[in-house]
Amino acid sequence: MVHKASINLGLLRGIPRGAGRVLLAAATVVVVAFGVILLGPSPRWTQFLDNLHWSTSYAAAAVLAWIGVRSALPEDAPARRWFAVGLSAYAAGQFLWDMQVAFGWNPFPSPSDSLFLCLGPCCALGLLSSLRTRASRADWGTAGMDAVGLVVVVLVLALALYLPRRGNSSAWELACMVLYPVGMVGAAGLGAVLVPILRLRLDAVTGLFLGALIVNGLLWMRWNALTLEHGLSDGSFFNVTFSVTALALGAGALRWRAIVSTDPAWERACDWILRLLPLLLVGGSVLAVALVAMLPGVPPAIRLLVQAGALVSSALALGRQSLLLAERDRLLHAARELRRAEEMRRELEAHLRQAQKMEALGTLAGGIAHDFNNILGTILGNVALARQDVGANPNALTSLAEISKASHRAKHLVQQILAFSRLSEVGSRDVIRLGPVVEEVVAMLRASIPAGIHLVFHEAPETPTICADANQIHQVLVNLCTNSWHALGVKGGQIEIRTEASTVKTGGASGQANLPPGRYACLSVTDNGTGMDAATQERIFEPFYTTKEASQGTGLGLAVVHGIVRSHQGAITVRSQPGQGTTVAIYLPAMDGVPETPGAPSMELPRGQGQRLLYVDDEEALVRMATRLFERLNYRVTACTCAADALQKLEQDPEAFDLVVTDYNMPGLSGLELARRVRALCPTLPVVMASGYMTEDLKAQAMAAGVAHVVYKPNTVEELCQAVDKVFSREPLPTAERRLKVP
Repeated sequence: MVHKASINLGLLRGIPRGAGRVLLAAATVVVVAFGVILLGPSPRWTQFLDNLHWSTSYAAAAVLAWIGVRSALPEDAPARRWFAVGLSAYAAGQFLWDMQVAFGWNPFPSPSDSLFLCLGPCCALGLLSSLRTRASRADWGTAGMDAVGLVVVVLVLALALYLPRRGNSSAWELACMVLYPVGMVGAAGLGAVLVPILRLRLDAVTGLFLGALIVNGLLWMRWNALTLEHGLSDGSFFNVTFSVTALALGAGALRWRAIVSTDPAWERACDWILRLLPLLLVGGSVLAVALVAMLPGVPPAIRLLVQAGALVSSALALGRQSLLLAERDRLLHAARELRRAEEMRRELEAHLRQAQKMEALGTLAGGIAHDFNNILGTILGNVALARQDVGANPNALTSLAEISKASHRAKHLVQQILAFSRLSEVGSRDVIRLGPVVEEVVAMLRASIPAGIHLVFHEAPETPTICADANQIHQVLVNLCTNSWHALGVKGGQIEIRTEASTVKTGGASGQANLPPGRYACLSVTDNGTGMDAATQERIFEPFYTTKEASQGTGLGLAVVHGIVRSHQGAITVRSQPGQGTTVAIYLPAMDGVPETPGAPSMELPRGQGQRLLYVDDEEALVRMATRLFERLNYRVTACTCAADALQKLEQDPEAFDLVVTDYNMPGLSGLELARRVRALCPTLPVVMASGYMTEDLKAQAMAAGVAHVVYKPNTVEELCQAVDKVFSREPLPTAERRLKVP
């Protein structure tokens, strides 16, 4: 029955059974005591019942608080523990007071006052501990200033009430009277300030606890004021109210929860409260000063006290606003940095996608080159065989020459497609002339640029040779001419390519690029297109920076050009004006050597002496062509289209072959792995490997695997036959010599 009644007490519904019984029993004692007192019994009974309901209520509040500690969640336990300590001290103070009354010892203030004073600070510490993990440093500072401002206002009010009436009261008596209300109202003010700062949900329990603190503090303030005036004839009503507020404090401490609210309407209300709070403090301070100045007969000390309190509360309000402004600036700066970081992240993601797309294009180009090179190799090999078959027929030889010429052009085109995917590699650098490279680029571009663009090439006779990778210089020219082509647009215009000699005397090419003194070859590309402003010129060599539409450019072209030129110890200068065209000049160190001129390939292919070849390639047409070719050159050929079949033949008879010729890119087992297996089976057996996608890393791995020669596809028949002939002409091993003597 008691439990059923306790769980129906509205705000306290859901409390533990033991707590409900304690609360109900204490409330019954208070009601009965108040009823008996109202009947007007003797003063002796009044004193007894006053002490009884006070002691019962304070003890019940402490018990409720400790029950709450035992049932609290980990995050709420520290706060409830501080509440329980404060209420226990409150109850202990009352028991000490009862003992003093019983023994007739009633000093004022009594030792119990120091215990009563513990309630306010302990409640303040509990509020701070419950909110410690939920507040930032700025929130702590703001809450502290607001709470101190409220405490100052309460303190000034208490002193203004007490000082004129202090009479013969000692300083300790006056201090107790002041600290009673200040401690409790100050704690309640701290809780009231932290609620909007942290957006706490203002539920019934929070309101009950903070409201009981405020009522208790105000009651103490009024009680003390009446006591000093000797105007308190009967304190029974005050005493019962103290008991009720003590029970309310115990009930609030029992179920205290610091819950953050996510309601948008409450968040807006909290913002308004925080904005109005400093105005209320300053306005209250101004009003207090005005009232004290207007009231007659106010002692000067009281006026000075009110003015000092108003000044302190106003200073705290200003300090609070300064702290909030600083925090707002910090948050705005953090928000800007976050937006900048987010923009950078999106930009980097776009660059990553672009780089991945370029990498995918390179991989695709490598795969296309492999298949296309096999086709070209088959065409070139059959052209060589057809030349031997037709004899001296001039018409047939002319047709075959045209087929060979077109196939070689296709081979160079594939090399140009692959050039961009091999820029990070250190290519082979030779002494070359710029003229032939430029002529090749001009011939290729004239077939692709619009008819309205006129492409002109001027080569100065004194242009020096350079030491460079011809493929990379080819790529530089293609990128520069493509940029000029896009700058001309649909209206057309002229692109002029010029090569000439340049001398740097004091450092700097034409005063713009930092170069050591010396002779340089200058390669310039000039257009009469739209030109660029200074801001654009500063960024044109940045990777992924482009002023073109997404369908026209990736922002990598000039970055690649810059990287290639720097890797050749050269420099780039740019001269441009909006509407007046652009000139990009490249300076490369001059060389004194003479470029090697490859001789015309001999129509007579080197013949073998009956050596036995194992030819491995996954392209059947290429296998048939190579078999016919090497058999005509007096080689004995065993052809395989699968590396596993070739290994099986070697395992059956390791001495059956004098040379293995293999493709690199084959399904299942690559040519490189095949070379390693061959070396393990027969260390004296040489291997020649062909690949349509050659890299420096692949060459190094091939040498480590014991490959004698690496031939680039689509290799001409002469190159492949010469590689095979070099292997046999330089083979010093006795086993090889024994093999060569076999008829």
